[in-house]
Amino acid sequence: MKHLFVDHPDIGSLSVPQYLGTLAASAATTKNVVEYAKLIVKLAERRKLSIILQDATEDVSKVDDAADVIARLSRELHGFGSCSSIALKSYALLDLMQLNLPPRDWVLADLLKIGDLMMVYAARGIGKTWLVLELGICLSLGRGFLKWQPPRPFRVFHICGEMHVDTIRERIKSLLPPNSPEDAESRFRVLSATAQERGIPDLSTREGQAAVERELGDAEVVVLDNLSTLFRTKENEADDWQAAQEWLIRLRSQGRTVILVHHAGKNGGQRGTSRREDVLDLVWSLEADPDSDKSEGAQFTIKFKKNRGLTGDNVRDLPVRLASENGILRWSLGGMAPPDPRLSEVLTLHKKGLSLRDISEATKVPLSTVQRWTKKHSSSTDPSHETDSLESETVGQDQSTS
Repeated sequence: MKHLFVDHPDIGSLSVPQYLGTLAASAATTKNVVEYAKLIVKLAERRKLSIILQDATEDVSKVDDAADVIARLSRELHGFGSCSSIALKSYALLDLMQLNLPPRDWVLADLLKIGDLMMVYAARGIGKTWLVLELGICLSLGRGFLKWQPPRPFRVFHICGEMHVDTIRERIKSLLPPNSPEDAESRFRVLSATAQERGIPDLSTREGQAAVERELGDAEVVVLDNLSTLFRTKENEADDWQAAQEWLIRLRSQGRTVILVHHAGKNGGQRGTSRREDVLDLVWSLEADPDSDKSEGAQFTIKFKKNRGLTGDNVRDLPVRLASENGILRWSLGGMAPPDPRLSEVLTLHKKGLSLRDISEATKVPLSTVQRWTKKHSSSTDPSHETDSLESETVGQDQSTS
């Protein structure tokens, strides 16, 4: 009716039959129903956009920090546009069977394929960043990672939202094998939040995603370390993860393999909503050995919590260990380090009643190591007696050096 009066300013001079004829000509018919439907869709989109902006305006007036409102507004506007512009394609079963689909190549043989989405999670201090740095370095060099082999070198893009850039550099330096070729090192790129004037934008927003995609270039493997710092969403809210999930799927469609790093929750699973795991192909949990000693390096077991298409030995628990060899950090399979050959002698002398200081001098083992070995051994025999012995020895040491 609105358009009718605008298009016919002289409608007042029409007779009743003429007016009804004009109105009927403007109504939806089988001839103009498509255009009429498009008009309805456009008006509905305008109304939806108006409501989103109105809600955001009201929310801004209620909060001191508009960051949350901006983040939510960005997620709501993400992908907003005409529904009619979205074209989907389906296949009949016969067509699907005859479709020429090239096989996806392995990134790590029998573990990870191009386009796969993977998560590594663990409690703080277990060694998850060390592990994914080693994984990235191995892929960029085209050399084996633990028990898996890459078919060729890959271009890796590591995004760190937590550690200072100099810490990341030192860790990479300690993991790089000597005389690594320069072209291999150029295949490993790092984006650190601390090296940016304003940090890395929230990757659950379109703005943050676009900023990262401009830097990705031809990267084939993307590491996101970690979810808590890079995606500023409410961890327990499944709906808040939707925009991030859509981005991961888009990276997958670009042929990129994505590795997410996350913290473990109090229950031992990955922290926050379980919806994060819905689209993932591979999920690793790193669980520390309760008997491990951090002074001997990182020691934990890789446990497969989700694996698509993997069976048998490829999904068995895998104990691993990171320790220094001649100043270079090396990963090895099997978890706990083999016992020091001097351990037996230390325990024998301790059983004979020698003081810890005398044992240290006799075996050339540092006093702090003697204390740790004997304390660990005594905890499974007579803890109360051994604790008293160690405390008296420690006090004696303090008195002698004061």
